[in-house]
Formats: sequence, structure tokens, C-alpha cells
Amino acid sequence: MKNYAQFFLYFLLSTKITIATAQQIEGVEGKKASPIKASFNDVLLRESKTNFESIQNNQDFSAPNASFISPSNSILGDYGPILPVDSSLLLPSIDTVLTFTGQLSDNAIIPGDPKGAVSPNYVITATNERITFHNSSGTVLSSVTDESFWVNQDATGSRLSIVCSTPYYDKQNNRFFIFAQNGQNLQLSNILIAISETENPLGNWNFYKFKTNANDLTKSTHGILLGYNKDWFLVSTQVGAVTNDERPGESFMFYGNRIFAFPAANLRNNSSVTPVVFNIEDITLHPAQVNDINKSTISLVGISSSAKAQYSLYEFRGANPVLNHITEISLGNKNGWIYKPSVNNTLPQKNMTYKTNGLYGVGGIGENIVERGKNLWVVHPVYFSTDGSNSNSSTFFSGIQWVKIDTKDQWIADWGRLIDTTTMMYSGFRVSKNSFEYPSIAVNEMEDVVIVFNHFSPNVFPSVGYTVRLHNENYFRKNSVLRHGKSKYFKTYSTTINRWGYNSYITLDPANNKTFWLLGQYAETPNTEGRWGAAWGKVIIP
Repeated sequence: MKNYAQFFLYFLLSTKITIATAQQIEGVEGKKASPIKASFNDVLLRESKTNFESIQNNQDFSAPNASFISPSNSILGDYGPILPVDSSLLLPSIDTVLTFTGQLSDNAIIPGDPKGAVSPNYVITATNERITFHNSSGTVLSSVTDESFWVNQDATGSRLSIVCSTPYYDKQNNRFFIFAQNGQNLQLSNILIAISETENPLGNWNFYKFKTNANDLTKSTHGILLGYNKDWFLVSTQVGAVTNDERPGESFMFYGNRIFAFPAANLRNNSSVTPVVFNIEDITLHPAQVNDINKSTISLVGISSSAKAQYSLYEFRGANPVLNHITEISLGNKNGWIYKPSVNNTLPQKNMTYKTNGLYGVGGIGENIVERGKNLWVVHPVYFSTDGSNSNSSTFFSGIQWVKIDTKDQWIADWGRLIDTTTMMYSGFRVSKNSFEYPSIAVNEMEDVVIVFNHFSPNVFPSVGYTVRLHNENYFRKNSVLRHGKSKYFKTYSTTINRWGYNSYITLDPANNKTFWLLGQYAETPNTEGRWGAAWGKVIIP
């Protein structure tokens, strides 16, 4: 396969669509739960160690001024229909007006998986290690380990037992929600929900716990993918069997998808809640974030075939809760991609010493799925190889693909890729010159789009970057660096997988539709071995 331009942006205005027979999936009643109230001061008293100095002293408020790569002319190539892009057509990026460190790892948990939420006055950073509370300028107000925060739900034990804490700011009620997964083994398999009583996250919280495998103790659930509209919260989890409780993330055998629908009014009123549960085989669906107060449905999307570039589109209706399979939409076989490389740790990094001494890529859809009117915005990584195969001898490179799905007319109205097909020799082996992974997308009412992602290259340490396209522009602008990596990252805990994580995160400011808050993981200077950090950036669209 030929090497074409260093940098491709793909755009398509019409695509092939494949229609499948609609299927209706009925929900079943889950286990009822009632809230438990706790004061945040009680959480602090239980916290055995609280060290904020390292975070505050490493805040970085300098705006980045560098681009990852300089795009050159592109031509029609083997990776899909390409609109030729000249670098002179790409506008300068929009710099951040604020950056700060959300967390620095204490080397207790990998991966970090940072997620966040922003209110008018507060910012929450949540990782698999701890939950940190900031004011709107980034100053740390408090920080506690995950198990200390969730101890009221009897969710204690190993720090490995609480993962995927996902904050959300509820603009309707001016309060925070945090969703989490308690355990991934058969004994501890719960969804945890915490709701602050006010906007101030340092006050009282109400806690819920919902068993996720009560009807089948041979399998557990893993992960939190959050979607919502004004009436419902959807939590999508993967269902599988854990073969090693000490390393659940690495020994999880996937069987299907379990989606929990929680009535928002009950949670907001601190009432008893009985979720509606949907079970789906062989695919993971990502529910959309719906901010339109007049929209009563929630779209969900999954990748049904990477080889065919095919997406499954579903719709949740909540009046009498039901999940409908709407259609299958495809970009065609020519635009397919490799879902995940056959070998581990192919994402390159500076100072790597052999070909698989990079980072582990996960494939799959990015953290945020955004629904604006009839349009559903999706972003995810795509993998390719220089020889077109998925073999141990292949050289892989990763890019980012975004699609805009018209849910009314059921077609892909627009799509594109951020990808560098160039490879290079490094320390005697061939690797990708630039790979991009772990994307997240946000879209405002005007359809200004910002994508945050990780950048991997043998020339840099694992970094966080972003790209912007305004609603009246044809192309995404040049890439910007949110936070440069500071060191090589390699931490396998005696396995063969150098796990980087699963996501970046991005959200709109609740008070300003032109302000985007970006959160990503970067490689920090290690204090013992490979260490991650989480960095925030604030971008204001002109």
C-alpha cells in the first residue's frame, strides 16, 4: 500500500446506506434502590491521605502555540474519498485561555481514564484513582480517593473495585451527578450513582447502588457509557465473565451489552428508583448526550462492522420504555478499517526500545456521542497497516474518524478522518510517524465542533491535543497541543499490555455555548515508573 500525504482530512457529503429491519427490544425491571445521604465532610474524615500540593504546584496556565504536524497537499488514496487539502486552507488553531492539571497519578491504579464535569462555579475531575474538586479557575478545593467517596455504598475493598467514575453537571437542577462501576467480578457488580444536593460538590450527597448481575451471577458488567435527555439517564455497560479477579480489565470476556435506563425525576427528587434494563448481544451501544429540552428520545450507536465501516443505529423511547433498532448505516467496504491491531502496544512514543514498546490502543467509539436536533455526532479511532493486513509483522497507524449521522433521513451527512499514513524507522524498527487515539467530541448549537484526543509519535511523549472546526468552515483547523507529554510511559504490572486508558473527555460550558472544556491524559514525569496525569483546557470559540 502506498504512502500518500502526511496528513489527511476526509470529507464526504453523501454515502451508501444499508437498511435493516427494525427490531424492538423490551426492557425488564431492574432492582429498586433508595438513596443514602452523606456529608462530604464525613468523606474527608475517612480519607487516609490528602495531598493537594503536588497538584496545585504543577498547574500550567501557559497557552500552547505548537501544532503536531504541518499538513501538506493530499491526493486521492487508499483510505477513502479525500477532498484535496492544501495546508494554506487550514486556519490557525484557537488557543486555550486556561489550562490546569486535574490530577497527577499516585501510581495506585492504571489506567487513569479521566472524565469531568463543569458547572458555573466548579469543575470535577474523576479518574480510576480519585475524585478532585476545583473552582472554575482550576484551583483544587479537595480531592479524595474513589473508595473514600463511595464508602457509603459499602463499595470498599480493593481500589480496583471502583472504576469509570463519570461526572455530569445537571443544568436543569444545578447539581452534580457521578456514575461509577463498583467492581467487575461476580461478587461486586453494581452501578453507583451520587447526586449533590446543591451545585457545591463539597456539601451533602445522596448515594444509590444498583446490582447489575442479579439475574445471572455467572457474568458481571464493566464500564460506564453515559447518555441522557431531560427525562432519562442511560448507562451502557459491557457484559462478560472475569477470569482473573485481580486483573478484571485484562481478563474480561465480552458477551454483550446491558443498558440501564434511570428516570431522571426520581433521581433528582431523591426518591426510590427502579431502572429499566435492556440486554443486547454482540455489540456495545453508546447512548447520546441530548441537551434539547424538547427532545424525548435518545439515539444510540455502535460499530457493527469495522471492515464494512458499518454503524448500528438505535433509539430509546421513554414514555413506555423501549429500545428500537432503527437501521444499519455504512460508508461502504472501501472505507473500512481495522478495529484493533492483532499485536499490543503499537501506538508509538519517544524513547521506545522495540516495536511493541509503545502504548495499547483499544479501538471502539469515543467517550462522547452528541445529538443535536436530527444529527448525531460520533467520533472513534480507526486503525490501518502499511500492508493492509492485521498480522504480527504489520506496521500499524491510528487515526480519528468522525461522522455526522442524520437520524431523520438515516444517512451519513458528513464525515472525515484525521490521519497520518507516514511511517518511519526508529531505533531499527518501523513505526507510525503520528498516531491519534482516544478521541472525544463536543458540538454546540451552531455546530461548532471540537475534538480532543491523544497524540502518539516516536518524536514526542504521549500528549493531549485538539482540533476545531467552526460551523461556517469547511475544514478542521490545525492541531494544537493541550498538554505535552513529559516522559516515556510504560507500566504493564507484569502483563504484556501497556494500558494507556479508554478515553479523553470534553464538555460545553453550561453558561456559555461557545466555551468548550477539554480533558485528556498525558505522560507525567515518573516518580517510580510510568505515570499519567490529567490536564484541563478551556477553549472559547470567537
